[in-house]
Amino acid sequence: MLESKPFEIDGITYHVGHLPARDALRVAMRLAQLGGHTFGSLVGVSANDPETVLALLVRGFADAYQAGDVDAVVLKLLSPAHTLGADGRALKLGEPATFDAYFAGRLGHATKVLAAAARHNFADFFGALTTELAGLIVKAAPQKPAPPATPTP
Repeated sequence: MLESKPFEIDGITYHVGHLPARDALRVAMRLAQLGGHTFGSLVGVSANDPETVLALLVRGFADAYQAGDVDAVVLKLLSPAHTLGADGRALKLGEPATFDAYFAGRLGHATKVLAAAARHNFADFFGALTTELAGLIVKAAPQKPAPPATPTP
């Protein structure tokens, strides 16, 4: 079901719909690739060094980023999203020209709208994926052998 839900962000109402399942899965997989690579760069880094953490996050994202990600992730994620323009007509945020004009100079705001769209579309995906992977890891982990039985005298 392609449910649409209104979100208010910085005093502006946006309507965000669900992506079709295959599109959502493609976007989720790309987000997982970007996130995995980005957060993987933090392994072994002290949380007490915020400048290094930030630098590694930015570098990890930049290393994983591909030129088509804006269209494949951002515009696809916003394709079922709209808000009302000053004239009362719907502005389709997933259209490249609308996205460029509407969010020009407001990338922080665009990030909030993208986060709302991601939460709406993937609320159960990453939680379910984590649960399933954790279950597989537990099953695959070597089991401790049972202690040898002590002979009874």
